[in-house]
Order: sequence, then structure tokens, then C-alpha cells
Amino acid sequence: MSKIFGAKIVSGLVFVFLISGCAAIPMKNVNTKDENGLTPLMYAARQNHTETVSNLIKAGANINEKNEDGWSALIFAANNGHTKIVSTLIKAGADVNVKDKIGATALIFAALKGSTETVAVLLKAGVNINEKNDDGWPALMVAVFTGHTEIVSALIKAGADVNVKDKIGATALMLAASEGHTEIISILIKAGADVNAKSQNGVTALMKAAHYGHAEIVDILKRAGARE
Repeated sequence: MSKIFGAKIVSGLVFVFLISGCAAIPMKNVNTKDENGLTPLMYAARQNHTETVSNLIKAGANINEKNEDGWSALIFAANNGHTKIVSTLIKAGADVNVKDKIGATALIFAALKGSTETVAVLLKAGVNINEKNDDGWPALMVAVFTGHTEIVSALIKAGADVNVKDKIGATALMLAASEGHTEIISILIKAGADVNAKSQNGVTALMKAAHYGHAEIVDILKRAGARE
């Protein structure tokens, strides 16, 4: 199947360039979808074609259209760390709190991929910082799990709940203890994380650290008042 490569507006028509043969065809409906529900705007956002994104928006592209997985152009851009396109879409009215089929937001994807600049743009745009995916993980827990320290700090500074729990009662501190992220452990504790919080099955951050042999984290937690 041909894929969108670029787009220009000429005499009121959108000329879309296709990878196969690079032929230019006029497209009156810029919101046409492929078999997976992707629109030209989604293709351009995913591939970091900034000018094409702007041209498609000017031509009337539906900014908040989703594909079959619930991904909008904003999610495609955020997932790939295309900060300039994220900004362009937001200025054009993109829903910053849009969720895909598993409840993940653009902020969650940016945190997952370690896209610090994209996270900053989304936070400035007023994204719901504590929005969770279907597993109960907000962006903070995702950033903690993946070890993106700078993003963890940025999220906390912006008001992320450091004691939020997922569907099984696990906290960000437990995730950091499991993964051995020592610096993040200290950041979370300084921000007020409950060192004695328990999951639904009674597991604590101290237990996680001990289980995985993270001796330094065990010491940090104990000094911070962890009892079990």
C-alpha cells in the first residue's frame, strides 16, 4: 500500500505525494484513512514531516482523528519524540488528554520514550498529569519504571502524585526499588513518597529492593523510615 510522504496546497487542493512512484495526486478529503485507520496527518506526524503537518492542518485535517488503536496524530508525534510537531498540533487544538485503546496518553508515551522536551511541552499545555492507563499507571510510574530520572523530576515538580497506586496497589517507589533506580528512589522519598506503603498483597518497596538484591536502596529506605 502507498504511504503518505508529503503534502502541499495548490489552488485549494491538497496534493499528497506517495512513496510508490512519488506521484502527486489531488486529495479533496485530507481525512481519508488507510486500512489501519491512519490519516495523512498521522503519517506526517509519525515521520516528523513538520511542513506537511502544517499544510494538512491548514487544509482542514481532523487533528483529533484516531486510528484503530486509538492513536491520534498527537500520540504518534509524542511517541516518537517529535516535539515541534507536538507543539504545532497543540496550537492547532489537539486534545492533549487523548487516550488510546489501552488508556495511554501522549504524556505517558513521551515518558515511556524518555522524550524530556516533549514532556515539557505537554505539561505546559496543561495535560492531566495524573491520568492513568488501563493498568493504573500514570506518566510518573512509567518514567520511574523506565529510569528516566529527568522526567521523573519534571513530573513531580509539575504536581504528579508520588503516592499514586496502580490496579494492584503498587507505587512508584516500589517500581524504583524493583528496578534498582537509586537516584529516583531518593527523589521520590524527598518528594514525600510513603516508604511503608503496601500493595494489595502486602508487598513494600523495602521487600522489592531486598528481593532483587539492591543493597544501597535497602539502606536508603531504612534510613527514610521503612520498617518492613
